[in-house]
Amino acid sequence: MAGARRTDLTRIAGGKPLGDTQFLSTAAAYDALPADMKVQLQGLDAVHSLAQRYAGNRMQGSTRKQLTAEQKAKNPDRVHPVIRTHPNTGRKCIYVDETYTDHIAGIPAATSRALLAGLHAHCIQPQFYYRHQWRAGDLLVWDNCATQHKSTFDYALPQRRLLYRTTVKGTVPC
Repeated sequence: MAGARRTDLTRIAGGKPLGDTQFLSTAAAYDALPADMKVQLQGLDAVHSLAQRYAGNRMQGSTRKQLTAEQKAKNPDRVHPVIRTHPNTGRKCIYVDETYTDHIAGIPAATSRALLAGLHAHCIQPQFYYRHQWRAGDLLVWDNCATQHKSTFDYALPQRRLLYRTTVKGTVPC
């Protein structure tokens, strides 16, 4: 599980905080899949890539540099099941991510892209989604085994989000 506390609230006119965090339940999304899709996904593996993350989905105006060859060597691609089983609850979760998942291993590229696009579209449906608007003193705790999260980039540099994150070491997804 990981927690984040935002103490530096960037505000626009009207007092609305910027930099909300969006969450989606990959466990609830899995539960809502049709039975035939669950069967199709079982046993498939996906390739997750830090290089993929850095290559796309960058905040407009970001000063983040591309990964160096040394960074890529220290952070090789990882292969994880498309459907993971939560290590504590035994609940199944969809374990692909629009940002980090490069492709599904062992299937044609076009099929992989279509399957991943379908899973992403399925996961972001409103019934699986929560958007947190930060207030001073907020503390959130979530389970990275069963959720995905991302910031809304509705602010521009030099504005910043200030977070404190604590991560509890877990197991390799299986």
